[in-house]
Amino acid sequence: VSGWQSWLSPIGIARNSRPFDENSWWVILVMAALTAVLAGVAFYLAVRRDLGSGLFPERRGPARARKSLLSELGLAWRLQKGILIGWASAFAVMAWSLGAVTKEVGNFVSDAESSAELIAVLGGSDNIVDAYLGYAMMLFGVAACAYIIQALQRLRSEESRGRLELMLATAVPRRNQIMSHTLVAFVGASFLLLLGGVVTGVAYGLSVSEVWPQIRTATSAAVVYIPALMVFAGLAIAAYGRLPRLAVMLPWMYFAVCYVVVQVGQLLKLPDWLQDISPFTHVPRLPAEELAWTPMVIMVLIGLAGVGLGILAFQRRDTVPA
Repeated sequence: VSGWQSWLSPIGIARNSRPFDENSWWVILVMAALTAVLAGVAFYLAVRRDLGSGLFPERRGPARARKSLLSELGLAWRLQKGILIGWASAFAVMAWSLGAVTKEVGNFVSDAESSAELIAVLGGSDNIVDAYLGYAMMLFGVAACAYIIQALQRLRSEESRGRLELMLATAVPRRNQIMSHTLVAFVGASFLLLLGGVVTGVAYGLSVSEVWPQIRTATSAAVVYIPALMVFAGLAIAAYGRLPRLAVMLPWMYFAVCYVVVQVGQLLKLPDWLQDISPFTHVPRLPAEELAWTPMVIMVLIGLAGVGLGILAFQRRDTVPA
């Protein structure tokens, strides 16, 4: 992004310093000034609020709960709704930005042979636009997997705060509690993938006057990461059911490894066994690659097995506080 819009992002501000080109050192002073101002505002707000409270008083809730909150599924949606709205907003903005510049990718790399080679490696294709779209949808797939891990952490949060124990003291089955959160998180993550593909396709399609074909192409390239969602959901639920105190750390550690592998695995020529532990390695990068069903089915089965093991383990253990 160029022009005044680049000044709205910390990354954009840093890039405006243009190292090895104009060397605009004064941009560094701008970043330092913004940091000082924001730190001062944060300190001012922190000293004005009470410990554990916000600056604004809490509003009283309704006297009666909605009927949707009478079910485990409705409660899970209520607890995860805010997270999904925030992620959806970020997906929409990112997708529009990536889609809007897709048309210019071919022109950009045509004058830079090294850039073309790099994008070809990342996308697995000599077609620069297809490689770029495949890489962009991979980013959405990685982000959606991060979302599903965060959404499923709500189970551990409710347990550590003691609220889950109160629910389990009623007639709520334990398996229903896990399955409802898993279903809401999975549907939410799938929606994010669909949103990323559609918005990217619309933005790119408008620039080339072919909206529907580009929507179909980008959406297909995004939704193929749904099996990868299953793998991370299975790991998160299995860790929560069997190792609740490590339920937060283990999924994020595995995610970090998978992210590093998918980003630099080919460039650094990491061994195949290390690259194979990442589900992103086995997802075909459409439209640059052909769809392969076998690894997709295997990832779905792994995810379902993880969820099943997590439910069985959770039914046999006591609740664990923070």
